[in-house]
Amino acid sequence: MIDSIGPEEWARSIYSGWLYALKALLEEPGEGYPTFMRTEAWLDKSLNTALASWAQLRHDTILYAKQPYAELSAVLTSSRATGYVEPNPLLYSGLKNLVDATRTGLGRLGLLDAKLNSSLATFSRLLEKLVDISVKELRERSSTPRRGIL
Repeated sequence: MIDSIGPEEWARSIYSGWLYALKALLEEPGEGYPTFMRTEAWLDKSLNTALASWAQLRHDTILYAKQPYAELSAVLTSSRATGYVEPNPLLYSGLKNLVDATRTGLGRLGLLDAKLNSSLATFSRLLEKLVDISVKELRERSSTPRRGIL
């Protein structure tokens, strides 16, 4: 049933766009992806991630209310952290499309103030970088055999 849904239906609402982005977590990684991402354990992790995000989406749409949170409570350090990006370009591009659609939609409705516009633009650029990094990681992995990772 999910596979029969067309692109116009996925783009109909933010809710549908979110679900479309989560579909990327349910795709089985093929050749060129890191070995650990092609295990049953990784598929279980990805399914759990998708279900958790879906549960949060359901929670938010049911409550229709802003939840309390502690804004800017993290302590930032001056040094840059290095890390690993899970190479999932489909997920990141889906989320980027969702952020861009949210920004456009709120702008058309006159509900986008400067602070929110800036935050969404920054998030969109970050997701674009994650797509680029993911694609680069997958290209390098498929062209260069590596050993001893993990």
